[in-house]
Amino acid sequence: MENRLADINWMEKSGELDRLLQAAKVTIMPLNGGLEADAMQLILNDEQVVMKTWNKQSRPDVAKQYRLLKHLHRHGVPVSKPLGWGMDSEGHAALLTSFDGTPLAKLNKAAIVRLAHMISAVHQFPVEQLENGLLERYDFVDYFYPGIRQHPDLHSLLQELVAAGRIKHERLIHGDVNLGNVLELQGKLTIVDWTNGQLGDPRFDMAWAIALLHIYVGPRYGTMLRAACLAQSGYTADELELFEAIACIRWLLLHRLAYVPSSKGILSKVTSYIESNAHLREYAGPPLLQGTAKG
Repeated sequence: MENRLADINWMEKSGELDRLLQAAKVTIMPLNGGLEADAMQLILNDEQVVMKTWNKQSRPDVAKQYRLLKHLHRHGVPVSKPLGWGMDSEGHAALLTSFDGTPLAKLNKAAIVRLAHMISAVHQFPVEQLENGLLERYDFVDYFYPGIRQHPDLHSLLQELVAAGRIKHERLIHGDVNLGNVLELQGKLTIVDWTNGQLGDPRFDMAWAIALLHIYVGPRYGTMLRAACLAQSGYTADELELFEAIACIRWLLLHRLAYVPSSKGILSKVTSYIESNAHLREYAGPPLLQGTAKG
């Protein structure tokens, strides 16, 4: 791995990275990466960093991600400190950042409120302070719902809900706030993995986080996050319920594509979540769950 670090052609780097690259001892520990990239924790002498390498099908603009993190970190947004980015010998992009701990594991009301504060801090960031072109504005459906036109039942319902929601692309959003992307180190929380950072609608960003918490942790915690987000944002409960329905349709689509973890227990939580939402409950049961991958 020492050679791997040395072989990377660093396109942009901080002075701190120059110093770290001189480390005499390098220890490597694999981290959970994801569908798009591999990640590893490096201990350079006694200092910890994280390297993420996009060596799969995904080809994000890592240069933009590095610069975005640089701006956000400088302005106090709870993100990892970027140390450098470059290309390895096989042409794969690599990003080196600070090590910010492990996924948030201890959940209680205080932790959920802190999470809502972090999400709010992201959405309130003054995007006019960023360089022109640093934040992309994507088509909402094409970006977050790949291949949905091949699922007419979901596509038809999504079109109706999106029209009612009047999607706005005005604020910075993370695009995938989940507990795996919220790290804790010595009491400090950090949001990582900014591959999906863009100009978008905060209501969807919050709703996706709430939906994932409800499905994978439980309705109690999803309800806590919803209340905390409403208190922070000023949006109405009706608005958020609509966007939770939109977010739930995304989960159903990704489930059909086998892109999200699932099990029989998870499907029962999804069913109860659908039944609790005024925009989805009439479709509860087979109409929405048919065609999904088996849990």
